[in-house]
Amino acid sequence: MFANTLIEPVVSSQVKNLLPNQNELNLMSNFFNSFADPTRLKILSALSLGSLSVGQLSETIEINQTTVSHQLKTMRERGLIQFSRFGKILKYELATPLVCKVLECGADFLCKN
Repeated sequence: MFANTLIEPVVSSQVKNLLPNQNELNLMSNFFNSFADPTRLKILSALSLGSLSVGQLSETIEINQTTVSHQLKTMRERGLIQFSRFGKILKYELATPLVCKVLECGADFLCKN
């Protein structure tokens, strides 16, 4: 019991030093919040299979273009997606394969629990 009391403050101090700071926590919270909306998840899932225009996304996930555009803007601002311009058409894609990995990890977690 006495040894446990002596060790605990040291461990607690080490853990505190390794925790993310408030700015990092806010960034992480904002990042994970991006995956908390079913529409965004549908869009990200579709984009994990390839680049698509707003119209293609709207048709594929059966959600109106205005809603899709709004969600694309949010995800673009958060760095999850990017676009390329082909004349008047914008094609959206995941900004990094890591976004797909986050989706896969979530699916794996749900399948195992």
